[in-house]
Amino acid sequence: MLFRSLTLLLHFSGGIENPVSLVMLLHVILSGMMLNRKQCFSVAAVASGLFALMALAEWSGVVTHYTLVIFPHMHDHAGIEHAAYYTPYMVSWIILQTGILFLTAHFVTTLSERMRYDEHQLVLMAERAVSERQLLVQAMETTHSGLRVVDRKLHCHWANEQWRNWFGDKSIEPATDGTPSTVAATSAPCDIRIQACSSTLRCEENCPVMQTFCDGQIHLAEQIGRASCRERV
Repeated sequence: MLFRSLTLLLHFSGGIENPVSLVMLLHVILSGMMLNRKQCFSVAAVASGLFALMALAEWSGVVTHYTLVIFPHMHDHAGIEHAAYYTPYMVSWIILQTGILFLTAHFVTTLSERMRYDEHQLVLMAERAVSERQLLVQAMETTHSGLRVVDRKLHCHWANEQWRNWFGDKSIEPATDGTPSTVAATSAPCDIRIQACSSTLRCEENCPVMQTFCDGQIHLAEQIGRASCRERV
């Protein structure tokens, strides 16, 4: 319906002599962004067919050609010579219009399909990352070992259930007051207090956590203590 109305408007405003006929290109671009490849090429085919039908109808004299004043015309003893009646011009303009519409449909649908594919891959990657994280958390919860994840300021980001049972919930609360982070001997394996600045860290010889952050190597330490009257660490 839209292309039929546009074709009628073109016919009454100069036909193929009207450069506004390229507005059909806009509808093909929108179709390529919103529809699939087959539907977009169908839109391009309908637009090209209606444009060619209008041009042939005016060229053959089936319908009256309306003069577009702003289009340059040649004058002779018979009157105005319209380009719409000139066969090479009419044929070349139909071929050009059809080629532009179909090439536009091809490029727009190719880009749209690529964007949809990338979005789908991002969704799959996000779902896979969430699934892997859930599996990792479940695996660490069933190790019967106390595990905790901290950053360079020793702010805790995660701790499993065994760690909470050993050291309590307060040992996993991150600092929020902006002061240097402090880990007490009663709540962490490092039996010292560790000061962290915003840009540098002090490597403590007795703390494997800080040593790992300093040199990137694996460090081990052993500490034996009593967590409660019924449980030993």
